[in-house]
Amino acid sequence: MSILKTPVFPEARILIFDDEEANVRVLERLLRSEGYSQIRATPDSANALEMASSLGDVLEGVRSQAGGHFDPDVAETFLVNHGQLMDLAPAAN
Repeated sequence: MSILKTPVFPEARILIFDDEEANVRVLERLLRSEGYSQIRATPDSANALEMASSLGDVLEGVRSQAGGHFDPDVAETFLVNHGQLMDLAPAAN
């Protein structure tokens, strides 16, 4: 089941990290079904830090757009999308 006709950002590099492996796998499967291919996913915090360091230019871009400060809108977006993911989780199986 695909919600989108094409990925909104087809070349997006996506890092998925959650301490619940089931959440990681469901989100990864859902994103792949939507056409995203550059996905790195892990439930392990050490691996997540290593993976995030490889996205340094992306993270720096987020920081610079936020004026070098934490942007609560990013966290809010994550939380909203996480809730939507949980609503879609049965459909991703």
